[in-house]
Amino acid sequence: MSSITSLEPRIVWEQFDAITQVPRPSKKEGRIIDFLVAFAERHGIEYRKDATGNVVMRKPATPGFENRPAVILQSHMDMVCEKNSDVEFDFEHDAIRTRIDGECGINAKNIARIEAGTAGKSAIRFAVISDTQRWYDETREAVSALNARGDIDFVLHTGDMADFGMKAEFERQRDILNRLHVPYVVLLGNHDCLATGEEIFRTIFGDFNTAFTAGNVRILCLNTNALEFDLREAVPNFEFIETELTEFPPEASKTIVAMHAKPYTEQFGDNVAKGFQYLVTRFPGLQCCINGHGHNYKVVDLFGDGVLYHECDNIAKRSYLLFTVNDEGYACERIEF
Repeated sequence: MSSITSLEPRIVWEQFDAITQVPRPSKKEGRIIDFLVAFAERHGIEYRKDATGNVVMRKPATPGFENRPAVILQSHMDMVCEKNSDVEFDFEHDAIRTRIDGECGINAKNIARIEAGTAGKSAIRFAVISDTQRWYDETREAVSALNARGDIDFVLHTGDMADFGMKAEFERQRDILNRLHVPYVVLLGNHDCLATGEEIFRTIFGDFNTAFTAGNVRILCLNTNALEFDLREAVPNFEFIETELTEFPPEASKTIVAMHAKPYTEQFGDNVAKGFQYLVTRFPGLQCCINGHGHNYKVVDLFGDGVLYHECDNIAKRSYLLFTVNDEGYACERIEF
């Protein structure tokens, strides 16, 4: 199945694909205006938005071309709302439906592999990577480094595979991670939620909250991107966490909680931070918490209760975290590659 994102120059068609995911009927251009402003801010581009909603971006000349005449590109933001009579489509709310190429439902399939491969083990070892958006070369290098080890059971990705929630971003990252010699599980990041990223993530990877047992360790993978969900869903999902607690599997005796954004970041709802910590500390043998989002490695006792939060670098720093869990507890190392 062909995709516009496979056309060249690829960087142009990837941006085109991202725009197709933003509903923008005439007279209702608010979402595409926000999209363009966010694009300018992320890339450090000077911009101005007027009261009507026009967005003007200014890009400096390439060095050596400062004295050349300026180039002005102009375009409408809205789109003509036409569809076939037999197609159900809400132009005000629906994104243009794109096709997902390649493997889908990855987390469920890989969780089954992890549980089968670690069943009965009293010691496990796994790697954590995070925030790989845009850094495709570094992600490939991480995969090569992890494959060279030969001593890990699985890999956790704590979110932000995509920068703009684009289908092409998820597909490229998935295809890179599929080269791992061990199964991997991906968590939802805040950038993954942009545009129609939530729908794409759910299709390619699966539910936003999931859990699995590796050896005798129960690993909770939680959506903590409350800011992106704007009260549409309970984030964190306390019902999911409570169900995991009451139905804790008998073969597990330890717990690790993974998430993208840790409590007291701009993504996490501060009003529920202490309630969240109260719940997770009730899990049997809680070892630690793992998160991404901050882009810089750090280990903090966030609540002063002895539970450490291990924050993973972004992949551009060419590092990953290596966790070993056994009868003596757990150990974490930051490994550069």
